[in-house]
Amino acid sequence: MLDINEYCSPGWFLVFSCAYTFTQSFTMSGLFPACISSLERQYNFTSLQTGMLSSAYDLAYICVVLFVGYLGTHGNRPRILSFGLLLFAMGCFLFILPIYAGPKYTFSGGEDVDVCGDSLIPAVNCGESSNGMFAVFSLSSIFLAFGSAPLYTLVPSHLDYIVNPLTLPKYLGYFYLFAALGPALGYLIAGATLNIYVEPGKEPSDLQPGDSNWVGAWWIGWVIVTVISVLVMIPFCFFHKGDPYNETQTAPNINSAGQISDSKDLKLANLESGPTSPTTIPAVTPTAQGRTSLVEGNVRSDQPIPGNRSGALGGEGGDGGGGGDGERGEVQATLWELVKPLVTNFSFAMTTLGLTTEGFAVTGFSLFMAKSVESSFVLSSSQAALLVGIVIVPGAAGGIFFGGWLSNKLRLTPRQNALMCWVVALVAIPFLFGFFIGCDQYKLAGWTVPYNPDNDGSVSYNTPNFNATCNAGCGCGYQYAPVCSNGINYFSACYAGCSYAEGEKYGNCTCVPSVPVNASAVELLGAMATEGKCESDCAAALGGFLFLLLFIMFTTFTNNVPAAVVSLKTIPVQSRSIGISAQQIFVRVLGSVPGPLIFGASIDIACGMWEEKCGEKGNCWEYEVQTLRRNLFLLSFFPKIASFISFFLAWWLFPNTPDSDLRPGDDIPPNTPNANADN
Repeated sequence: MLDINEYCSPGWFLVFSCAYTFTQSFTMSGLFPACISSLERQYNFTSLQTGMLSSAYDLAYICVVLFVGYLGTHGNRPRILSFGLLLFAMGCFLFILPIYAGPKYTFSGGEDVDVCGDSLIPAVNCGESSNGMFAVFSLSSIFLAFGSAPLYTLVPSHLDYIVNPLTLPKYLGYFYLFAALGPALGYLIAGATLNIYVEPGKEPSDLQPGDSNWVGAWWIGWVIVTVISVLVMIPFCFFHKGDPYNETQTAPNINSAGQISDSKDLKLANLESGPTSPTTIPAVTPTAQGRTSLVEGNVRSDQPIPGNRSGALGGEGGDGGGGGDGERGEVQATLWELVKPLVTNFSFAMTTLGLTTEGFAVTGFSLFMAKSVESSFVLSSSQAALLVGIVIVPGAAGGIFFGGWLSNKLRLTPRQNALMCWVVALVAIPFLFGFFIGCDQYKLAGWTVPYNPDNDGSVSYNTPNFNATCNAGCGCGYQYAPVCSNGINYFSACYAGCSYAEGEKYGNCTCVPSVPVNASAVELLGAMATEGKCESDCAAALGGFLFLLLFIMFTTFTNNVPAAVVSLKTIPVQSRSIGISAQQIFVRVLGSVPGPLIFGASIDIACGMWEEKCGEKGNCWEYEVQTLRRNLFLLSFFPKIASFISFFLAWWLFPNTPDSDLRPGDDIPPNTPNANADN
């Protein structure tokens, strides 16, 4: 008969927690950013609006994370995680609802081909307002946030509660490793589904995945993740509240008079009974389980001696014994007693500030990286998503694994983990200059290059003006459907002066290069243009950028595990759930919330050509890539400098206590003052 309790071990809790974090990161850091450009095209959103969706997620997260942390202090954490997954599945379902309940995707022009002199201006289909769809996506973001809040708040503190401190860095490393693998698969799935039209089987005959009006089936991945969330939710329902890790203990320090030394261990053991003076122990004998059994005294028989696990810095209490986490002892701490060590701990505050500045950049880049690569290297949405996903796998996952492995292998102390954080942040700074790598500015006649100089050389390079002598009288409509001829792109076949269409080719194009003003009929026959943008010829630049992006991801995520260890070990155990919750609030309020908004606004500033539809501004058609790269560099450079300074201060001003240089699993040296006295 199946015994459910056999599967409620710390190992299985880690397995399902990894599945949870994989699902969450797969969705929020993979699928969502990969489908940004498709959402903007389908619903005429700006980058600022899509940034607002991400910020709505973080604001909702902030509203509940402290409450979730407080519940986790006294409640059943696995059951809370199960309820979180249910809310997450509801959010995923709401995200795909517009596909079935909202307006169908349409774009101006459709099957009509706009060529010169045909007196046919493609109809502009205004469609339905996208405001209602934006509200649905915002509501979905709120549910996704409610479902994500328990994950990074309760899982680390619960692992710290139930596992051996020697293996805690390894457990956290696996946990954050799956958090990094999730976005990779999310990008890969999105890259495959974006090659399918948003309505499978109904794609227009003249529309291809690389076209500017193409919208892929971004919603398929969200259907998959909805099902996965429900499946992962079920196992968490069977986990009990959990017991603290039972270590193999040695007897407490006994002096020559047969007394326990006045130490933190004794204080924790006698928390309820009151006295902390030396207590006589008539006999000490090992139990069959290898733990110390105290025949008399205030410590209960056949229980592990509290305090062998190193206490947290900055407050009273070890990982065992009274007052800890609401489950370790019978004394329940008040909210102020839980919060007080957080506001008086400088190292925790500086570590939180460093994570906040990192979160600002990571959140912005994770949302808009695929879109930026798509614009800078003239790629399709699916190609950009696929390439970004390939880079994320060895970069982020490798960085997290390496950070956890190094911390665990070297058995770094809390102070040494803080040292590792600022050293890694310093190493990452030179790689940020890779954001200046990219293709030359997209050559679009009438905007970035003039029309054929033989026809009209008066066009400004910077101000879009697609009317020229060579296409005068063509009566062209303002619908972006680029064509290519001899490495130069044109706004449409009509603006290229092409008078007829034959499949994907256009002929008699009076504006293409090398066509003189008074071209003969024979010369015009060779003046052809091809549907779609010209292919990019900067593969070497793309390879160099991806290589540097790999190292940027690696160095950024190497700090995840060391920073998590510092955060956990610099606050008392009874404050860890609420402490991590408070840290998440600061990271979200000052990092994750403004990050997407500022990144989105900066990307919109770099737009050189906006869609104008029915008197309203739609999505951006083309970007000024030099401005885009400069903005992205500045938005990565200054946060990285700030995180370096914050991590350095956290290490430089680390509290000088016996615990600060205590390696995982080591005992506090005997006869030392209590390192965690109340401030």
